[in-house]
Amino acid sequence: MKSLLSGGSETILSRQRDGGSDLILRKMAINNFGTNLNIFADIINELYIKTVAL
Repeated sequence: MKSLLSGGSETILSRQRDGGSDLILRKMAINNFGTNLNIFADIINELYIKTVAL
């Protein structure tokens, strides 16, 4: 995980601030983080259930 974070990959939160559109995208990413995290947790749970069923 540490290598992924320091690997030089660019994310919406680490970009240089060029203009208004980046600010809008950054705010959208921050405002939807909780919802996206819940969706991700549901998908991981489904994967776990299917894996256990094997």
